[in-house]
Amino acid sequence: MSDKNIATKAVVSEEKPRSMKTFKSSHRLHVSRNSGLSAKMNDKPESTEPQDSIKEADLQRLISGVAESLRKEWGRLLPFENSKAEAQVIPGTEEDEMAKRQRACVMIDDQPVWLSGESQQDLFDAYVGRLIRSGKLAAPGSVPEKKETPMFGEYCLNFNRQYKSGQESNTIKMREYLTRRHLIPRFGMTPVGDITTGDLQQWFDGLCKQGYSREALLKIKNIMSPVLDSAVEDGIIPKNPFKSKRFKINTDKGGHHKAIPIELFKRIREGLHELPDNERRMMAILTYTGLRLEEVLGLRWEDIDIAHMRLSVRRAVVHADRNKPEIKAPKTVSSRRTIPITEEFVEEMKPLGTTGFVLGGEEPLTYTVQKKMFIRIRKKMGFEGYSAHDFRATCATVWRENGMQLDLVKNMLGHGDTAVTERCYVNYRDQSMDEARDVLNSLFAKNLASKEG
Repeated sequence: MSDKNIATKAVVSEEKPRSMKTFKSSHRLHVSRNSGLSAKMNDKPESTEPQDSIKEADLQRLISGVAESLRKEWGRLLPFENSKAEAQVIPGTEEDEMAKRQRACVMIDDQPVWLSGESQQDLFDAYVGRLIRSGKLAAPGSVPEKKETPMFGEYCLNFNRQYKSGQESNTIKMREYLTRRHLIPRFGMTPVGDITTGDLQQWFDGLCKQGYSREALLKIKNIMSPVLDSAVEDGIIPKNPFKSKRFKINTDKGGHHKAIPIELFKRIREGLHELPDNERRMMAILTYTGLRLEEVLGLRWEDIDIAHMRLSVRRAVVHADRNKPEIKAPKTVSSRRTIPITEEFVEEMKPLGTTGFVLGGEEPLTYTVQKKMFIRIRKKMGFEGYSAHDFRATCATVWRENGMQLDLVKNMLGHGDTAVTERCYVNYRDQSMDEARDVLNSLFAKNLASKEG
């Protein structure tokens, strides 16, 4: 066929769409006419964040929107609909009838498909028809076949076994507990593809009303979110519903990082001498060093260097199987540290040993023994409502209030980042607020006096 018999030739090269929701992808268009005029266009898609799921009721609206966007693309990319061919044809002949028709070659599934029609509308309708037949668009009035996705419970447990089995035993136990306590009961029999941001928001709002702290909710989220990330990588879902900007944890309730009131903290220190040796040593380590309980249980006499007045954290003792103690490395690289000790601390630790665990002797304390010991001390010294971990936050707060640099507080606690230390452990008490108010009042008084002078 000669160029004289073709009014317009158009070749549209379309990138394969990633999904129904992101069908409006980049297009490259080459329009050539027998006059030699040519144009090239690379149209970038508008930024549209995929929704968490497609409801069947919204499907036709989505299809209409995609079809409308295609129509706009088509009209913008082929602007020569009303142009006249330059070829001279004799009216009433076969060439005249062919000249009235237009042809376009489009790529569908990487295969060229020729379309023909008397107008751009005909070409567009033929194009959409081809897309429907190829499965890229749903036909009007039809309901697309829904892709089956695995149940969340089974997928979650398989993910944990495959990717999280190398974690520390204590971490594995906590993950298993939270999975069985919260994730499986709520979403165990729900297909992964059916979990939406709205479902997660409603669930977390309910947990907030039950009194769960932000820290507890973050733990649940941090266990479930990687599972959904994996589902995204496996092509099961397009996006992790936790990562929507709409999802919020709607509570300000704090967790267990709370500082003991300064008066009570002083009273505890002053009463240490009334406790038996093991109980006194446990409380001396908690109140003077800010060690984690697992680090307290893992401390040996060999770790305390009296000559240089320092203490080294080299191990931890956890109870993953509850009563049986497990000796392991400290929690993080930063947790392996050496900190200074004071004369007062050494006095509280006497009589000093030379070898073995400070609490327990040849073997570390079992879970039951250490728990009963702490409960007994707490009742005797009157600080019910506070945990052993709260003494870390208390030490951090006292150190900071007395002028210790934040970076040093971080090192003493074994943190890798000062942001964690300041956000979770240093508590600014009413006394600090009063001191800040006094400073502001003093500045205001000085400024006022200078103006009057």
